[in-house]
Amino acid sequence: MRAKKLTTRRTKLIDITGQRFDRLTVLRRMPNIPNVPNSQWLCRCKCKRETVVSSNSLRRKLTRSCGCFADECRLNPKLKFKLHGAARHGKRTPEYISWVAMHQRCSNPKKDGYKYYGARGITVCVRWKGRHGFENFLADVGPRPKGTTIDRKKVNGNYEPDNCKWATPTEQANNRRMKKAA
Repeated sequence: MRAKKLTTRRTKLIDITGQRFDRLTVLRRMPNIPNVPNSQWLCRCKCKRETVVSSNSLRRKLTRSCGCFADECRLNPKLKFKLHGAARHGKRTPEYISWVAMHQRCSNPKKDGYKYYGARGITVCVRWKGRHGFENFLADVGPRPKGTTIDRKKVNGNYEPDNCKWATPTEQANNRRMKKAA
């Protein structure tokens, strides 16, 4: 019996020379490394250091600098929270905390509230996800008044601009779904 020839799927190489990925600018492609599926690229960081990064890490934004940004964040923790543009005194804002918690309830099965949200099919709209998701969320619902949290007007509806508002605990208690009798 003759063994089948194994073929590997090769994708067409996209030349990313000269492109910028956050703090990194791609200088040139490096030689292939055996048993490493992604092409490697020599990049120059904003701080002038050079580093080799895989194309996958660049495209998926897993590597954004040569490591200098992480070093800066360790020296100045306030930098981490400036990324979303709404940090006060280096601490996360109440709006940002609500935004993160909303995403966790709807997408993380390990969170306690998931069974009441994500498991029931409640989702967060596309506008409030991704790179500018927090900014869009803040633009749609506005700053959080003291003593309120995010609430859905229609208790079985998704988290989206027309269905969300800041509500007091009393308002939220009056906006609960009816539980089935046992």
